[in-house]
Amino acid sequence: MARRDGLTQTAGRLKFVTAYRVDPGDHGPAAELYAELHSRALRGIFRSDCFANHPHRHHWSLDGVEDRVTMQGVASIDQGVAFTRNHFCNELLVSLRSLGYDELVADLDEAQVDEAAEAAMTNLEALAATGP
Repeated sequence: MARRDGLTQTAGRLKFVTAYRVDPGDHGPAAELYAELHSRALRGIFRSDCFANHPHRHHWSLDGVEDRVTMQGVASIDQGVAFTRNHFCNELLVSLRSLGYDELVADLDEAQVDEAAEAAMTNLEALAATGP
């Protein structure tokens, strides 16, 4: 898989990463969220692949179980980016809690998270506009 890196933005123990990913037969911008947990190692929590043909997202629960979900109703890169923007900017903390990351959420500055998420999503939109 080829990858063109975008932006890395941190907010406390969270790290937002954007990139343009090219897989055989598919491509599109992607947004990833990592967190520093007890071990001090970064661990992936979310990844949204806003791909042209098969947009999907991954999330990993606190116990490490991965779930890959198709972005239902998403039929274009732009729709995938809008879906991801909504998730990262409006639903992130609720989603983190639902995956068992309550302690992490309690340790975050919500304004700092909002600022980092907004910067990452603005970059995701720029990656979508410029293409592979």
